[in-house]
Amino acid sequence: MSLVIKLVLLAALLFSEWRLFELKDNLSKELEPLVTFLVTLAAYLGAEFWIAKKGGEKKVNGIEKKISNPNDLQLFKALTALFSEGVMHFYKEHDFGGSFDRKYLDPLFEFVDGWDNAHREFVDPALEKLRMEFFESAKNLSSSIVKNTTPNRHGHVSVVPDGMPSGPRPKHIIEEAKEMNNNASLFHQKYEALVRECKVSLFS
Repeated sequence: MSLVIKLVLLAALLFSEWRLFELKDNLSKELEPLVTFLVTLAAYLGAEFWIAKKGGEKKVNGIEKKISNPNDLQLFKALTALFSEGVMHFYKEHDFGGSFDRKYLDPLFEFVDGWDNAHREFVDPALEKLRMEFFESAKNLSSSIVKNTTPNRHGHVSVVPDGMPSGPRPKHIIEEAKEMNNNASLFHQKYEALVRECKVSLFS
């Protein structure tokens, strides 16, 4: 339908231009061709704007739906593939006062190392703002884990180093675990906010 509208208006525009050319010596006496040309031009430009606006939408069951940006959709799929439900459940529930498997760090470090470039930015400004907030929380979490943990003899990662005497934990160990727990909670919150907004923007 949009192509038909454009063709009709373009034909009318060309006809108006021809009429202006034919009557160019009598324009002062004959204003109708000029008015027709201007009205047709305005209608054509208006149709172009309307078609461009509708170009980002599609109909599903008679309801206009926004077409998702392919770049943003691809990034969302890559993000959720990297951070599986199991990984994010770990960061939501784990107490960093205890040891844990290093496998949970791999997605975090991969994200921090590989998602700080233009190829990993959302086109949608609202999504990009949330991605940046999530990325910042990921950097803070990864930094605190690297700073406060070491591998132990069981092959896991722990805030408590091997060889520490049994008994009450030193204050600095308690504070380090608290720091990681707080960063992990914020990391999970920022991820959830980004995923929810992506679902609204890309799939509704």
